Amino acid sequence: MLWRHFFLLIYLATLKVTSATVLVCRYSDYEADVGMFSNDFKIKQREFQSFEACSAWCDQFPDCRAAVVSPSSWAYRECFLVSTSVLTERNSWRTALKEECVGK
Repeated sequence: MLWRHFFLLIYLATLKVTSATVLVCRYSDYEADVGMFSNDFKIKQREFQSFEACSAWCDQFPDCRAAVVSPSSWAYRECFLVSTSVLTERNSWRTALKEECVGK
């Protein structure tokens, strides 16, 4: 019976370490005039805060492959997270592709 508790404690300790792991991802520079994607690939969208915030938000979604920002001329500028890294030309949009992620 004591062994069972011992293994349970080890398992719970492992869960805490695993849940504390944070992914830090590297992105390409935001490329101008790129950002065409199908709505099928849209994960989330929200009001644009900054390019850095848009990329950091993408880190929170394992299937996010790119952070895409609408034109600055829009009255309500937005950040889009998409699950594809294949984006094509789109005037005045900007896109950063997720390149690599490591756990910390």
